[in-house]
Amino acid sequence: MSPEEIRALRAELAQFHRVSNAVPVAIAYFERDGNICRYANEGYAQMFGHDQQSILGRSVTQIIGEAAAQLIQPQVDHVIATKEAVRYERQLVGADGQLRTIEVHLLPHADDAQPAIGAIGAFVLVADITRHRRAEAALRDSEERLAKFMHASAEGIVFHRGGVITDVNPPLLQLLGYSLDDMIGRQALDFVAEDVRPRVAEVMAAGDEIRYDTAVVHRDGSRVPVEFIVRTVLVQGAGLTQEHQRMTIVRDIRPWLDAQARIHHLAHHDALTGLPNRAAFTDRANDLLVRARAEGRPLALLFLDLDHFKRVNDSLGHPVGDMLLQTVAGRITATLREADLVSRFGGDEFVLLLHGEATEAAVAEVATRLLAAVGAPLDVEGSSISVTPSIGVALFPAHGDSAAELIKHADTAMYRAKARGRSGYEFFHPQMAEAARAELAMESRLLQAVRDGEFVLHYQPQLRVTDGALMGVEALIRWAHPDQGLIGPDQFIPLAEARRLT
Repeated sequence: MSPEEIRALRAELAQFHRVSNAVPVAIAYFERDGNICRYANEGYAQMFGHDQQSILGRSVTQIIGEAAAQLIQPQVDHVIATKEAVRYERQLVGADGQLRTIEVHLLPHADDAQPAIGAIGAFVLVADITRHRRAEAALRDSEERLAKFMHASAEGIVFHRGGVITDVNPPLLQLLGYSLDDMIGRQALDFVAEDVRPRVAEVMAAGDEIRYDTAVVHRDGSRVPVEFIVRTVLVQGAGLTQEHQRMTIVRDIRPWLDAQARIHHLAHHDALTGLPNRAAFTDRANDLLVRARAEGRPLALLFLDLDHFKRVNDSLGHPVGDMLLQTVAGRITATLREADLVSRFGGDEFVLLLHGEATEAAVAEVATRLLAAVGAPLDVEGSSISVTPSIGVALFPAHGDSAAELIKHADTAMYRAKARGRSGYEFFHPQMAEAARAELAMESRLLQAVRDGEFVLHYQPQLRVTDGALMGVEALIRWAHPDQGLIGPDQFIPLAEARRLT
């Protein structure tokens, strides 16, 4: 061999060493006889605590240890015998004492001159894949935690990529009535109510992280109001790659909406009878009055109070009284038309606003029917009880221009109905207001008279008619009014009894 050829060979060998030491793979060559190392790059030698010179001539057992040599010997035998490449992974404690995972490729070296015999050696390529396996383990752990979270969550969760569903948890499947196979690979928008799809599609396209109310569709076609809580997350894609997907928590808000509706109902309705309460009735009545005023149409407001209802509570108990009020509410509602407005104002008081014809004759007919319906006997625990109503009527616009004014005047007429013997009805007229104001002034003055001690007793003797003998003395109360002098009991006792001042 000429000097030039030798120099060229040396240059080529040096180039091989540079390339071999530069690649991020440990490389070695072992000959078949004795499994002796004849070549190793720096990476391979350092992996086992040697340099490129000290490792040469050593056997596999000397380099990697007895236990590891026995572990890989079947792989070596297979390569030598079959001249087929082999790949395997194993754990390795490196020269630095750290546990590593390596991927080993054994490549056969065959003698072309002797094709009939097995390989005469094997090339060994070792890649440190510790980082990859740790990343895989971390991803698996993350996936397991996510899977546990998805299955443990009581709320629905869906993952999608580009609008195509990639995963769904059981609560969402139950919410929508589908199986996992039904949903995977489908467009997420397929399960959104049609009228809200543009809004959901807008959020998806913008990639917003947001929460908002929307609606999905159950398999049976029913609409389910929900809240979407949308986030963008990193999840494992194909192989070891990670990719961004959209995660949406789907929260069923029907219980919340039902609770809100219940709260709204309780705020505007009487809890016992379910009728509109005072505030709701007043608002609705004022709206109807505005419309009636614009249309030039009369209305009638009725104030209904049960006579002697306190006796029912006192004698039979409040549960029976409550049942009676519920029955009365049902009878009133059944007597009126659907367009008429009924309210329980509190206690045993009900207020009605009649829609449609509101002449005195028509209203009187309704009042008569109410007297009969409400006063009908009711069987309670084997006993028949009944209460009669007293009804006051005020007409719009003749007796008032607002709900509050009509209620006040109907209330005044109702008390007049009670004063005339109860179980009847009275229409309001202006003189009633004057009388009511006089009674209110008298009531206030009576209270003052009690405080000031203006009441005095007069004693009247009782004589026997036959001979004029004294039989006893009758005590008579008189009001010594500072301005009007002595006032007889016939002028103030009825009012005091009606207002429970006696």
